[in-house]
Amino acid sequence: MIDPLTGITPVMLIGAAFALPIFSLVIKSRGFYSAYSTFFTLLATIFTWSTLASVVTHGSIALYPFGGWPPPVGIIYEVDQFSAVLGALTASVMFLITLYSAWYVKEPEGCVWYYALLLGLDGGMLGCLFTGDAFNLFVMIEVLSISAYGLVAYYRSRATSLEASIKYAFIGAVATTMYFVALIFIYGSYGTLNMADIALRSRTGGAESLWGAQLIDWFSRDKYVLAVSAMVATILTLWAFTYKAALFPNHFWLPDAHPEAPTPVSAALSGLVVGVGVYAVMRWLYTVFGPTSILSNTIVHGVSVRDILLQILMVLGVISSIMGALLMNVQKDVKRLLAYSTISHVGLMFMGISVGLSNVPEPVRVLALTAVTYHLINHATGKSLLFLSTGVLIRRSGTRDMSKWGGVGKTCKAATSTMIFGAFNLLGVPPLGGFFSKLMLFQAFILSGFTWLAAVLVLESLISLVAYIKLVTAAIHGEPQKLSSLGTPHTAYITLTILAASCLALGIMYLLGYIPTDLYNIVNSSLSIKGTASYIEAARNLVVSITHH
Repeated sequence: MIDPLTGITPVMLIGAAFALPIFSLVIKSRGFYSAYSTFFTLLATIFTWSTLASVVTHGSIALYPFGGWPPPVGIIYEVDQFSAVLGALTASVMFLITLYSAWYVKEPEGCVWYYALLLGLDGGMLGCLFTGDAFNLFVMIEVLSISAYGLVAYYRSRATSLEASIKYAFIGAVATTMYFVALIFIYGSYGTLNMADIALRSRTGGAESLWGAQLIDWFSRDKYVLAVSAMVATILTLWAFTYKAALFPNHFWLPDAHPEAPTPVSAALSGLVVGVGVYAVMRWLYTVFGPTSILSNTIVHGVSVRDILLQILMVLGVISSIMGALLMNVQKDVKRLLAYSTISHVGLMFMGISVGLSNVPEPVRVLALTAVTYHLINHATGKSLLFLSTGVLIRRSGTRDMSKWGGVGKTCKAATSTMIFGAFNLLGVPPLGGFFSKLMLFQAFILSGFTWLAAVLVLESLISLVAYIKLVTAAIHGEPQKLSSLGTPHTAYITLTILAASCLALGIMYLLGYIPTDLYNIVNSSLSIKGTASYIEAARNLVVSITHH
């Protein structure tokens, strides 16, 4: 199914980002910059929901060949139901963050660059989620990353902001370079950078391609060379993707970047950017090199290479979840507390990703991936709600230090209520969505035979509870002194209300059966063995359609 909106949406946002500074040469209005950005993020939200409705209704995959070139010659966007869900989530939350920014961003100087980079961040994330080409994924990661580096350094007069941005950018550049080197290994051995084509060739030992045969004979068909190239490329790729996801030991940039960035940017980094890293790992290990790929068939000391990599991710996920929860409890800076909360939740997601070993039945693997997807959605809404709620309290109190808040929440009851709502969601309090996504993860761990992972999940929640109590107590205990003016935060409260309602709605959807059935079917149609076959077949049909047209 050819869907022009799939290709238009990221390009539209990136184009709008480049155009805004040009408009600013003529129009000197903060209100215009805000309305301009809000309009384009709203348009992206409408387009992504349209794509989601289309692929779910028709049970098909949305494709867009740039320039009309067939894969793997040209770059295509290939959106299955899984990536369509995350695309709609990302666009929706970015729209709310942009709406909130209309109240939060007061500084006239640099305001235009803030909104331009925010649009670039939105476009880069959607490009990562929608692309079906491994090299274009590299390009979109760069678009996303450059926008994020600039936003972290928004308060460029502060040395700490520049330090956090430079640290994030320097190691981030190393990570994307690692991914670029991985692509060299892939192209040198497989002769393609199209994800569906790589998936097909990795399953057939290079004997088949989207065109029915190898385009160039000198690309290796030696299974040893293909296996080694896939292994090296996957190791480098996972290093890069886990950096974007802030998984231990690649987590260190997040606690520094969050406090220094504007609060809406912190919400985007924590709620959405790390989710792109999680998505990329899932796509790589379940579509490109999934359970039937050459990585699964390459055995080292009786264990497949893919299982070894998943077991490593499992250990890193456990460390991230417990370490993040523990470090939450020793923070005075509210943004650092929430940053470590993100690291902890990312650990839980990688624990879920890692249980898809070759000896685990596919229905259980799909259940685990459904739980990860559901938790990713709950984390994006809940963490954005927490950051944006605390942003109101920070603006009111004039400090991020919770020990100096002095019960500031008593003067911002609406923001305090939504902050508590967000904390309950991430902690896992019924009937909010965060409880049910943790429950699904718990069930997947038990069914897959990893009972000890279920115990880790419970332990993480108990440790986090202390930190969330500390956060809420700081907001409501004591008498506030020397408070700053809030202005008129209408757009902020609209955003907080929508996000809080979403956290509740996600829980109700589980109780009504939509999550256990519909979301499971969406993930099954995309990340199962059959889903990978459909992903390959859609690209192959596109080749036939274009070449025979």
